[in-house]
Amino acid sequence: MPATPTADDNPPCAETLAALAAEVNDLRRELRSLGRCGRLVGASPAMQRLYDQVSRVASNPAPVLIIGESGTGKELVARTIHEVSRHRLRPFRAVHCGAIPPRIIESELLGQGKGGRSHRGRFGRAHGGTLFLDAITEMPMDLQATLLQALEAQERRRPGSDTPSEVDVRVLAACTRDPRDAVTAGALRQDLLGRLEAQPIFVPPLREHSEDIELLAPHFAAELNRKSGTNKAFTPVAVDRLKRHHWPGNVRELSNAVHRAFVMTDGDWITQVGIPREPTLAGEFGGRSFAVGVGDRIDGVERRLILATVQHTHTKEAAAEILGISVKTLYNRLRAYESGADLRNGAAATSPAQRASEQNPANADDVNAV
Repeated sequence: MPATPTADDNPPCAETLAALAAEVNDLRRELRSLGRCGRLVGASPAMQRLYDQVSRVASNPAPVLIIGESGTGKELVARTIHEVSRHRLRPFRAVHCGAIPPRIIESELLGQGKGGRSHRGRFGRAHGGTLFLDAITEMPMDLQATLLQALEAQERRRPGSDTPSEVDVRVLAACTRDPRDAVTAGALRQDLLGRLEAQPIFVPPLREHSEDIELLAPHFAAELNRKSGTNKAFTPVAVDRLKRHHWPGNVRELSNAVHRAFVMTDGDWITQVGIPREPTLAGEFGGRSFAVGVGDRIDGVERRLILATVQHTHTKEAAAEILGISVKTLYNRLRAYESGADLRNGAAATSPAQRASEQNPANADDVNAV
């Protein structure tokens, strides 16, 4: 004789589901009023508009193009979209398209079908979840065509395999430049842009919501306090000084400044913020040119040229394109300059680990967004 059904056996009615959905929405609105949306922090009108965009695209499985300057937090936006979508319990994989050498990027993304190096690739490891492609304009044009085909047919064909595999992946892409300018420059396919820009999201630079520094600086300090078991906080004067800075490196630069101030503070109150000059070595370059003297070292000239170009363009991707080098190489140069590493023969001195990563980044599962 079948058991008598209990209240627990019955699925929730439509009214109950609607009430739960309304409660969740109320909680989300309360968090937004407090300046939070997932991993994002900020209560300004600019951030509220961003939260609206995130909420609008989260439930739609179509691809999304996230546009914003370097350091604005495009990967955090991507992770927030993932965490409020139906994919939230599945993997989130991030890859910087400019950090993988062109000769292996196809197999790294799509996988390898035959041979001893057979693997699923980033698409396979993100199955059922979200794949974030940062610096999409750094992806080779032929691979952009393959990506477009995968998005349209919902399947991928791994190199070395004749059998297509199903694609159940939410693709989020990002770029630091106007995507239409990238199309004109031949760095982005028009048809791929058409597929991605159906749901564009624009991430504001920090200078357009500097009032959020009052929330961001304590947020970064709180994270550091949790890791170190301390209880440090900014004084109002220190926060005010942070708000007056231009922050060309956006939220990433602010986070780094907070970290430096945190480390240099012995007591509980952070009074000195030690804001660096902007941008790196900005005082050396006053215009669009600089003088090169006979007998100047090549590595020194290269250093000045790279720093001047970065200052002029304000984005690493645009600077790398002008200089004719990859974004990965540019970042290696800048890290070497900041650390004071010795430069010889016009090349940045890098560690064996850096050189190995530049040659074959396949060992790294995720690459942080820029």
